[in-house]
Amino acid sequence: MIDIYNYRKNITITTTPNGDKVITMNDAILTFLINCISDASAYQRSKGHNATADDTKEMWKALMKKHNEED
Repeated sequence: MIDIYNYRKNITITTTPNGDKVITMNDAILTFLINCISDASAYQRSKGHNATADDTKEMWKALMKKHNEED
């Protein structure tokens, strides 16, 4: 794959008939996104935004679980 971090090219958002959004991306971008969410949680906690940090960490856990289920 060429230019794996080209977000505009390698991320698509599709709307299902019931209005849900489906985001499709390559594995490199998903890994980067997961890492960014982890960093964001740590940053939020360092600023004392504990509730936001907890919510962000829960999103990270869910993405990690889904990503690991694929392997």
